[in-house]
Amino acid sequence: MTSYTALLQSDGRSRRPPALTTKWNTSAFSLSFNVDLVTRLVAACSPDTRLVQLGSLAEYGPGRVEPWRESDDCRPVSAYGRTKARGSERVLAATVAGDVDAVVLRPLQRPVW
Repeated sequence: MTSYTALLQSDGRSRRPPALTTKWNTSAFSLSFNVDLVTRLVAACSPDTRLVQLGSLAEYGPGRVEPWRESDDCRPVSAYGRTKARGSERVLAATVAGDVDAVVLRPLQRPVW
């Protein structure tokens, strides 16, 4: 089994690829990438693995003039934002439990709605 000392999880999806059939909806597709993939990644990490999860400003909700603070409540309005927030919550919960050494970074970017 391969052992990693650090992982960077930057994958995320807001839309399904055109090649998928119309029976796939955006919420289900976002859920599979932004929550399920992250959950499996966290489970595969050892407690001494350093995991960096790239979040999104869409986790906070609609844009605003004043800057976001880490202490602000997350109130996402899109499937992408809701599923990215759930993935970040999984990472942070695993960190608190001592299952992995992780941090979630929310890059300063224009939120995806």
